[in-house]
Amino acid sequence: MEFYAQADFCLSALRRNVSKMKIDEKIRAILNATHWTQQKLAEYFDVSQSTVHRWLSGAEPEGPRRDAINEAYDKFVSRAAPVESAQGSWLRRIQQVFDRLDGAPEGLFRQIISYAEGVADTYERTRETAARPES
Repeated sequence: MEFYAQADFCLSALRRNVSKMKIDEKIRAILNATHWTQQKLAEYFDVSQSTVHRWLSGAEPEGPRRDAINEAYDKFVSRAAPVESAQGSWLRRIQQVFDRLDGAPEGLFRQIISYAEGVADTYERTRETAARPES
């Protein structure tokens, strides 16, 4: 039986320092980086969603699963592309939302677009008001 430490060490490319990360932190980082659900992550690791939930609650995965989590962390988080602009990040997230809605009724998309346009209109009016010189 192999021994797996409670915490792993990883080199942060951005901070250039070594930090302790628990497995549940790595799983959360993977979920954030991939925008996957627990179910999607469970499918990736070939385990049940309840197993992923237990890992997130602090349960320790078996050795081979721990290795797979570390490899996924390296793949999706550590070697992630350089930090993108805030606008690019939001556009990517919006696209991912629409991808998740694939097959949804067209009326739902019309509602989402209508809401987004209203938010954009409000934002533009706020910017225009703030940019006006006081009289």
